[in-house]
Amino acid sequence: MKYTLIFLYLLVGFVPYFGTIDTIGSQWFYLSILNIISISFFAYQQSNFFNFLLKISKVRFVFFYLLFISFSLLSLVFSNNISLSIVDISRVFTTFFVFVIISFLVLEIKFYYLSVLISIVLFSEIVYSYFPLIEFLKSYSFFEIDFNTIPNSLRGVTGNKNVLASNIAFKLPFVFYVISKSKLLYKFFGFILVFMTFITLLLVSSRASFISLSLIMILLLFSSFRDFTFKSFLEKLFSLFLLITSIFLIALLPSENLSVVTRINSINTSDVSANYRLKLWENASDYIYNHPFIGCGLGNWKLESLPYWKDMLSGYTIPYHAHNDFLELTAEIGLFGGLFYLLVFVLIFSIGFKRLFISKSYIPFLLISLLVVYFIDAFFNFPIERAISQVNFALLLCVTFILKNNE
Repeated sequence: MKYTLIFLYLLVGFVPYFGTIDTIGSQWFYLSILNIISISFFAYQQSNFFNFLLKISKVRFVFFYLLFISFSLLSLVFSNNISLSIVDISRVFTTFFVFVIISFLVLEIKFYYLSVLISIVLFSEIVYSYFPLIEFLKSYSFFEIDFNTIPNSLRGVTGNKNVLASNIAFKLPFVFYVISKSKLLYKFFGFILVFMTFITLLLVSSRASFISLSLIMILLLFSSFRDFTFKSFLEKLFSLFLLITSIFLIALLPSENLSVVTRINSINTSDVSANYRLKLWENASDYIYNHPFIGCGLGNWKLESLPYWKDMLSGYTIPYHAHNDFLELTAEIGLFGGLFYLLVFVLIFSIGFKRLFISKSYIPFLLISLLVVYFIDAFFNFPIERAISQVNFALLLCVTFILKNNE
């Protein structure tokens, strides 16, 4: 039952759209129902679940997360649109209980098996992302593919290329953990999955994921020097070889849009999308400056941002988010709420970083890698809105709690 529930949470990306424009409605509903089923099962079968709730609430980073939730609730009092706030606060609570439930389940299984489950889901998500390309090849030849359109075609279960890139980059460190703990045959399958992940990330061509992937590989190589074994060093070296091979293969494709160098060079303030984000951040910062302690209410930035863009709108296009969860949440729930949310990440980094040098386990490197991927995504995008991203966030919190608990 434990493995089944964890697997069901990980499969949130495969929940059907049911004809909706966006995927998130049905996915959030799915997680809510799954939470109710899980808690009902624990309440009936496991009397120690409630003791576990008391235990987990005393962990410092969870305490700050609960303070963030409290300020999110408080924002309902001064919300400009209570309906939007209720929708978003329900998602905040849903994410919290996903974290609690997965943590409770993972404490009773081996971490290796959790990583195996995540690797299986990652493989499924990558294969699913190639379905549009497979369908195209049923009617046309490989040489007729327009590789300039590939990045936007590979949206996978997320419906968005940037969300897909962040999602599979987040799961990659778990694959490295499986490789480090497996026998030769399973290592082989693990390296195949690593290669598939590299190729997909390079094809999707998300700049934020390039930064995340680079930092993951640096951390991975650093881990081999900290606790050196020849076997471990060879595994990391082979992973680096697969990355270089992937870059070389992508460079052979007839598309400048897929050039790694071109995409990295475009990360500057003169880039159109970079200017767009800077403007959004400037607007959110201005709102925070004028409303430091009482924001517009959780979920209300999509309305409050309109006055900033009323003279810049193109057709019916509006800036739905600030493309930075930290700024957007601060504008909605005030400086204290935003600060407590940021402190959760600071404490997670502190927990992982301290144990990099005192623990022989791979888990601290795994934790820092997960934190890097999620933080970069939260800094440039809005993962707090996406159900699949919040399951990943719950996993980040879960790994942090496991590391603390195992002390």
